[in-house]
Amino acid sequence: MDESLSISVFRPLAQAWERMKAILFDPFDLQKWLVLGFSCFLAELASYASNLGGNSSGDFSSNSGGNNNLGALGDFWTQWGPAISVVVIVIAIAALLLLIAIGVVLLWVSCRGHFVFVDNVVHNRAQIVAPWQKFKEQGWTLFYIYLIAGGLFFLSIIVY
Repeated sequence: MDESLSISVFRPLAQAWERMKAILFDPFDLQKWLVLGFSCFLAELASYASNLGGNSSGDFSSNSGGNNNLGALGDFWTQWGPAISVVVIVIAIAALLLLIAIGVVLLWVSCRGHFVFVDNVVHNRAQIVAPWQKFKEQGWTLFYIYLIAGGLFFLSIIVY
């Protein structure tokens, strides 16, 4: 069988390993490592931000089973409870809108950062500004795609 037509799993892995060694260690350059790391951080910024919420599996149910007579506190809540509830709801909505705005900005930076990182890896260089400017249109396009897909996903959750 002709060697050029054979399929090998290990050949691409070996080529990738050699390229990685050449980019990162031939010669070793700390500044290049730091710039590549920063561009990777920019590319993954939106995923870091989405993981900040964490998971909560706590039981927040109240099972006091005791006396529900709150006395003065009950009187206070009867008089001021609705007003306090409105203020809390307004603050919660404002906080939610602020978090959404921050998330959109981080998504935009991440979309541009994807192109910066890929350009640095493909061309074996460590630059931020030049690829940031060069791939401006592609970054905006990716941002719009992610924004529309995320909006449709959010809408589907609300409708469901």
